[in-house]
Amino acid sequence: MASINTSKQAGLLVSTLLLSSFLGFGQTLKGIVGDAETREPLCYATVSIIGQNQRVVTRSDGTFTLDISRSGASDSITVSYIGYQTTVYALEI
Repeated sequence: MASINTSKQAGLLVSTLLLSSFLGFGQTLKGIVGDAETREPLCYATVSIIGQNQRVVTRSDGTFTLDISRSGASDSITVSYIGYQTTVYALEI
């Protein structure tokens, strides 16, 4: 797993990760992807679950919503954006 680095090369930051669970609706991961140094939101970054064909692209304000109801406790997500190093985060359900 990579740790968050504040350099431009590895400057992806995922903040405000919220795990929501609604009765009968599964689980959802919500967050914002931004530059770790400037905190500017990054639109059109890709957030995906490793090993699954499931990915989303961040909106113009850097926010995303990802359905993780089929994910396991040991899964990880990746966040990638052109010009930045891809970052991997452990998904703790």
